[in-house]
Amino acid sequence: MQGLLQTVIQQALDQQRLVGVEVMAAQRGEIIYHQAAGWADQENQRPMAKRGHFRLASVSKLIVSTAAMVLVAQGSAATISMSGAFVNELRDAVYQGLWEEQ
Repeated sequence: MQGLLQTVIQQALDQQRLVGVEVMAAQRGEIIYHQAAGWADQENQRPMAKRGHFRLASVSKLIVSTAAMVLVAQGSAATISMSGAFVNELRDAVYQGLWEEQ
C-alpha cells in the first residue's frame, strides 16, 4: 500500500493537481503510512512537513454538512429543514439583544 500511495501522491504533484500534501493512513488502529510531500509554501520554497498546520477555512463547512447528513441518515437527527427554526430563533435572539458576544 505504501508504494501505491507514494506513486499516487507523486503523480498528483507532477501533474500539479497538488502543491503539497500530508497523508496518514491507519489500519486496525495502527498508523501504517505517514508522509509529507510537496510544498507548504510554494512561493518561498518551504517544504511540507509531517504534522503540518493547515487553515481549514471553508473546508469545515464540508465536514459539518457531511456529519449532519450522516446523522440524518442514521435517524439520530431531524431533517435539515429543522435548521430553519434554529436560525430564526438565533436571529430573533440577536435582534432582541439576548445574544451577547463572549
